[in-house]
Amino acid sequence: MPDPYSSFIQRIMYRYPILSFTLLLSLLLAGCAKEQSFELPTTPGTGIPLPAGDGAVFAFVAAGGSCSDAKASGIFLTGQILDEDAKVKVTVNVTRKGKWTLTSNVVNGMLVMGTGTFTQTGVQVITLQATGLPQTAGVNNILLSTGTANCSVAVTVSGSVSSTEGYYYKITVAGQTYEQAVTEDNHYEAGAGMGGVDDVTISASINYTYEYGQDPPAGTTAMSVTIGLMHNYLNASDKDFTDFFTPGNYSYVKDFYGAKGVSIDWLDPQGEQWSTQAGSADQTGSTFTIISAVDAMAFNGYYLKTKMQFKCKLYNVNTGAMKEVTNGEMVGTFGKI
Repeated sequence: MPDPYSSFIQRIMYRYPILSFTLLLSLLLAGCAKEQSFELPTTPGTGIPLPAGDGAVFAFVAAGGSCSDAKASGIFLTGQILDEDAKVKVTVNVTRKGKWTLTSNVVNGMLVMGTGTFTQTGVQVITLQATGLPQTAGVNNILLSTGTANCSVAVTVSGSVSSTEGYYYKITVAGQTYEQAVTEDNHYEAGAGMGGVDDVTISASINYTYEYGQDPPAGTTAMSVTIGLMHNYLNASDKDFTDFFTPGNYSYVKDFYGAKGVSIDWLDPQGEQWSTQAGSADQTGSTFTIISAVDAMAFNGYYLKTKMQFKCKLYNVNTGAMKEVTNGEMVGTFGKI
């Protein structure tokens, strides 16, 4: 009789019963670190001086009672160098065209900067890149300046999960937090799976790896997120694949034969399997959002390092009992394999 962990993996593999396989991805990160050296500003600014009349004039646009609508997106983890998905978007009103630069002050090891040219006046959105190495968890108010006015953007750094690669999941069930990170030596991996032939489901998982014939340690958990259906998979370009995981809100589905949607599966420490598609599959009040999806720079194939946040109802696949999940978050990898 198969152990609960094997049953969990098989449930994910055969969710869409045409042709399925799972590829466990181990990203090679050692030796890939980049070194940078620069002077860190202590106050925000509009960047390098520009000749008189050459620089743009613009101001932040107030929103919702705040001085701007500046919002951060991407993955911010303590002890992790910020990836290119870590960005800040803000709306400005341009009253004079020309070149512009913005550089924030340094807060908690992080800096926000951007540069460009406004070719027209009026209200428009600019994107700034966040860079650096966050040191501590919490909410950080990073100050931006247009030269005549300052406005801050709140950047939340997560620090409850220590992972050398930044792949993890965490959820809260009945007031208790469950979390698991992928590290170099804990036997957990970021898995990528696909089910189907040309109309496919695509999965990302955090799961424990062990040799055939061995049992996983007691208390081992796993989590999988599956999104489908993707059509014309065999002819999909990398851009087509990326577009399938566009950041935004997604609906839960009971099966993948209708509209595009998502399902979540979890193996709890007692070996019980739970799924959003089991039981009644009712997901009233549930949410699922892809925060970011960026090229994972894998050595073989095309993979997206994807940050997801969610709340949902999980149903026991055997009894139909329900548990509500809050504060769900996962960074996993979806692969074009």
